[in-house]
Amino acid sequence: MDSRTERLFLARAQTLRHREVWSWLQNPHITPDVLRLPGEDCAHPHRAEGRRPEDLPGLRIIRVNEEPYEIPLAFGANLDDEDDSPAADNSPDVVIGEEKDATPTCSGDELPYEEWGRYSGVVPWNDYTFLAINPRPDTHQLPKNVSKYAGDEQNATRHGANPTSLEIHVSFKQAHDHAPDLAAYVNNLRRCHLHTDTATRMPLLLHLAKLMEEYIS
Repeated sequence: MDSRTERLFLARAQTLRHREVWSWLQNPHITPDVLRLPGEDCAHPHRAEGRRPEDLPGLRIIRVNEEPYEIPLAFGANLDDEDDSPAADNSPDVVIGEEKDATPTCSGDELPYEEWGRYSGVVPWNDYTFLAINPRPDTHQLPKNVSKYAGDEQNATRHGANPTSLEIHVSFKQAHDHAPDLAAYVNNLRRCHLHTDTATRMPLLLHLAKLMEEYIS
């Protein structure tokens, strides 16, 4: 913790935010850039001052939350009249809030994808919280212009891929850091695997840790 090297700590909310582990990571207690260590009582009226970035140079802490009932699905809408080129599903996540990845089309009963569609990338929620959305998996072959409730081939039981978000909270950063850059870096850790081009639910190290947990159990 007191090392001066450049370092990033990824905290999985479901694992560490319990009161007996690290209550600072809970939503009511987490204060960006004011760190309270595990074991501290964040609700105590006479608690000590938190540690700030100048006290811990080089440290970054990012909390990721994967609970589907706590974070929203993420869709995109084109609110401009400008004709912007949409991003492809396999485009790198280098821009915060990419354009939607669907090809504009509207004929017959097809959905007007120039007005709304699916995003992939990192979308800011507030100054410290971001929603990261992976591209549609290659295994989902259903055309993007097919609807469960419209058209000649409507089928409400047809399986579709909803764009589930991953919440990235930049909980502790250095003064010269930019929160969107850190969020984009963590999101890209879900797509940097050597053995597959498919993006994973969690960043690389947390993904490997989860696989190890499954293997041991």
